[in-house]
Amino acid sequence: MELSALVLEQIQGLTPLAISLIHPNKFAVSFSVQQLQLFSWSQAKAVTSQQMKLLDSEQIKALTLALIEDSGNQIYRAGKSSGDHCRYCALLQLTSLLSVLQYMCSAS
Repeated sequence: MELSALVLEQIQGLTPLAISLIHPNKFAVSFSVQQLQLFSWSQAKAVTSQQMKLLDSEQIKALTLALIEDSGNQIYRAGKSSGDHCRYCALLQLTSLLSVLQYMCSAS
């Protein structure tokens, strides 16, 4: 229950290790698409394959957006940027997208 009520500042405080330790069933039902869109690159990267298997397609899309952010210039999409725009790296985007597609194909 508590995880589903987290707001931006609390989500920012979740460490990648803490995210990876959340039980997969609890992870899938606790985090909404809107909350997953607030994850940083390192938080999204910490999501385990077992957690990912239980997410729906909209949740996976939200995590994919976090994974394709330029890790050298992360911003939070909820308006917490310092005025600097996130620059996307085409190679990083393609690699991340291919990884997600490969995972989705192997899971089915």
